[in-house]
Amino acid sequence: MRALLRRTGVRLVTLTGPGGVGKTRLARRVAGQLASDYGDGECFVTLESVRDPALVPAAIAQALGLREQGALGLVDRLASFLFDRRILLVLDNFEHVAIAAPVVADLLAACPLLEVLATSRGSLRLSGEHEFPVAPLALPDLASRHAPDALVAYPGVELFVERARTVRPDFELSEENAGAVGAICARVDGLPLAIELAAARVGLLSPDEILERLAHPFELLTGGPRDLPDRQRTLGDTIAWSLDLLDDSARRVFKRLGVFAGGFTIGAAEAVAGANGPAGVFDALAALVDHGLVQRPAETGPDSRPRLLETIREFALDELAASGEEGEIRAKHAAYYVALAGEGDTGRLEAEQANLRAALRWYLVSEDQDGALALSAALSAFWLSRGHLSEGRRWLEQALALGDGPPTAERARASIAAGLLAYHQAEYAVAVSHCQRGLELCRDRGDEAGAARALAALALARTRAGDPAAVPQAEEAVALYRRLDDEAGVGRSLETLGRVLWVQGDYADARARLEESRAAARRLGARDLAARASQGLGWVALADGDLNRAEALLDESLTEFRELGDRWWMLRGICGLGHVAARRGAHAAARARFEEGLEIASQLGDPMLEAACLEGLAHAYGPASAARLLAAAEGLRERAGAAWPAFVHADFACSADSARRALGEERFAAEWARGRTTRVTRIVGLARPRSPGHPAGLTPREVEVLRLVASGLTDAQVAERLVLSVRTVHSHVRSIYRKLGVSSRTGATGYALRAGLG
Repeated sequence: MRALLRRTGVRLVTLTGPGGVGKTRLARRVAGQLASDYGDGECFVTLESVRDPALVPAAIAQALGLREQGALGLVDRLASFLFDRRILLVLDNFEHVAIAAPVVADLLAACPLLEVLATSRGSLRLSGEHEFPVAPLALPDLASRHAPDALVAYPGVELFVERARTVRPDFELSEENAGAVGAICARVDGLPLAIELAAARVGLLSPDEILERLAHPFELLTGGPRDLPDRQRTLGDTIAWSLDLLDDSARRVFKRLGVFAGGFTIGAAEAVAGANGPAGVFDALAALVDHGLVQRPAETGPDSRPRLLETIREFALDELAASGEEGEIRAKHAAYYVALAGEGDTGRLEAEQANLRAALRWYLVSEDQDGALALSAALSAFWLSRGHLSEGRRWLEQALALGDGPPTAERARASIAAGLLAYHQAEYAVAVSHCQRGLELCRDRGDEAGAARALAALALARTRAGDPAAVPQAEEAVALYRRLDDEAGVGRSLETLGRVLWVQGDYADARARLEESRAAARRLGARDLAARASQGLGWVALADGDLNRAEALLDESLTEFRELGDRWWMLRGICGLGHVAARRGAHAAARARFEEGLEIASQLGDPMLEAACLEGLAHAYGPASAARLLAAAEGLRERAGAAWPAFVHADFACSADSARRALGEERFAAEWARGRTTRVTRIVGLARPRSPGHPAGLTPREVEVLRLVASGLTDAQVAERLVLSVRTVHSHVRSIYRKLGVSSRTGATGYALRAGLG
């Protein structure tokens, strides 16, 4: 595999073979060993829980840590991100989303340095594809007698013994059982998953007894009966045999667990799979884990996630359908995730995306509009914070399209949510339409609190569209909340009004509204709202030229957002502090802030803040670089279609005029044109001064990472210190290793100490 991937011209390799043959493990091992061959490393994308081929680009984007960027399509966003990156993209379990294969072809065509390693039961059928059939594990010749120490040298037998010891630590290969163990591995044709399932039985059965129960081994994919689903041609008999060892309660829980996609928590299993509540579910789960039908969670604790392998899950779903209770269990599953979505725990929702999608799909298929609206509306804040804009809108709009029923609270919330997601995709007319519909529904219901939410959302959409109606609608939202004596609503809507006024350049009124919002937040103990209001006041102070006050407010809010883990608001604070440093002439500090902000903005997919960081960097570099940076920022804002905040527009014009005077009209125009056609990362790289103090060609950010690594911090701790994702730190560390010619943290630390960076 390594030799094939290193061959010139080979850019797409597909590992093929039956389910359970070990394609995923081989892909992980090869990708890990070859990561250093790729300048930007490798990215592993798990597709087993992605049921809709249309969501394959979203799964790839999530694995890369990308969010959608304005109106730019997700495939185009991926192509833009991967265009000049040398990376190995691993797409695991592609067979059930094979219709999405053209996405792979498009990315390979658009990204000349990209290479793809896929796993699938069949080839992707794309031009230039190299198929690599994965053979089962090597087995002994049963016609010959083998001593135990010679037999265990065969990988199939070695795997059996290793897995058997996880359920029976004293298991040993002996003269008495060696023949039976070899025969078991042969009977299941050396398929790793089947060997593991068989080995899990040594807690109850001897190898001879296991072999006896394998008198009729399951048939392989290429020779199975044509009237069976593909997934049952290899593992169906093994799974059924495993189920025969369980009692009725465990078998009942097993088939019900099939409704979970991508894993589940113990609490979720108890809520959904129990006959009469959680009683007995835990014991049944333990039995299923012991018998290899449920995979053990990587970690223990309240959020640990056991899961069924996908082939086993499909078998469980078939059993559930045959039992006649599929509708009841799927309804319980969907209701559980409606309640979970209502709690708003974004970390938990991130882990449960596959289950949330399964629940949404069930509501749509069963035409349960109330359920679909309730769940999609409850998820809208999560989709917004994580950047799943197109997916969220697709679910919301499908739910709304089920009919025009009565003006329920769920329908109104879903309309407002669809409007907010459209707003963040710079589709302002669509956003206004959805929010206006939500407002009408709330008014029809006499729901004043809902109407206030809709008005605030409308104000945001109309602000970016440059509509003067934004301020009156934001003011109406505040008035409604005041009439309802809803202090939290008043505080939130005042912060929204303050932002709207700041965008329009009314800084005095913006300051007054934000001060009032902050006071309300402090009375309520609402840290997040208080921090947002403080940050808004910092931006007002910056626009007024009060740098000391701006710095104090922005720094105060940034500290809060670091503790709250809100990266979007952290980014706005970092950008504001960069402007403070730039206006004081502290160009090195400003560059550090804006480059840090630019990195985060790129990860979050926020084009407005990415543009703001580029505009800030223009203050810290010479006129030629400034012209290119400003041109790139202008392009981002134009593509997003957003109105310019008054402060930004004035600052932008001043910077552009300064660069034009320094360069002259002809040179300025040339640099501007260059900025409009060059990738942002390239522009920043050209602007950044080279430091003779870093002979290995390390960037300033890499030097910063290296210092922290040399001090003994883990990648996770470095990420927390620098406000980066762990994936980004991994990428920096790999780049540092490559530039220094080392392969370990010890080697990198040695370099740092010798270079005086420790």
